[in-house]
Amino acid sequence: EVVRKKRTATKKEKALLKDVAHHKLDKFFLGGYLLTKKGKKHLLFFNTKDEIEKFESFLKKHLKR
Repeated sequence: EVVRKKRTATKKEKALLKDVAHHKLDKFFLGGYLLTKKGKKHLLFFNTKDEIEKFESFLKKHLKR
């Protein structure tokens, strides 16, 4: 689930694990993206390097390549 907050609006997007076709994470810039099978791109932003490493291990564990 991705939550984007602007001044007055909050927007939530969900990407199911079964719909993820490709992902790329950048540990230096603490970001990345997920591509779904429908062609939608979900941008990801992280606060710490530890947080991105936990997410990467979660993806590797649950995604079938």
